Amino acid sequence: MGSHPIVPSGPQDLRPKIKLDTSMAPAQNPAAVAKARVASLLDRSVATTSDAKHPGPLSQALHTQQKLSLTFRSLDKVTQEKMRSILGASTLHSLFSLSEESNEALFFQDLYSLGQESQKSGNISAASLIFTSMSDDSEIAAATPQPLREKALAAVQILSGAGSQGRQLEFQLSRFADEVASPVGIAAMGTAGLTYGSVRLATFGGLS
Repeated sequence: MGSHPIVPSGPQDLRPKIKLDTSMAPAQNPAAVAKARVASLLDRSVATTSDAKHPGPLSQALHTQQKLSLTFRSLDKVTQEKMRSILGASTLHSLFSLSEESNEALFFQDLYSLGQESQKSGNISAASLIFTSMSDDSEIAAATPQPLREKALAAVQILSGAGSQGRQLEFQLSRFADEVASPVGIAAMGTAGLTYGSVRLATFGGLS
């Protein structure tokens, strides 16, 4: 039987760890290393169980003189859509920008921040992929500074429901506050208030 893509059913799902191909990213070229790391992370989003020991499609197509966004466009449409559906267009664009970061410390700090932004916006699949890649036994995680690696692991635990009750509550309250503060949330609350007022007036009108 053929291999099937691993489609996450929740934040706790861990995708195969793609071997990071740094053959196109010599040590003297930090920007090429960053590009290879982002390509590996993106490949992981569409990896199958038989892909773990081999570079993914984006890593294989990687070219040191070409922007990652252009390499992405050279992939087949099905692979592009799979990556886009899991990460979201905004996160994907941010990762393309991050692949050009030559400062390693800034690269990992910005990658972690992107995971946080994805989590806050409700893009749990992207947040899970980023935090897992920074905290498991992959080569990306091995290069992640220890403090950020520990934070990423804590984030994975919260997303998977394995964190402490206090952290889980903090996460839920944070999401609730973001939703209430959003224009959509405010509009929804206003609509609910108007609906309640209309029902209340109609009820009292019927009793008079």
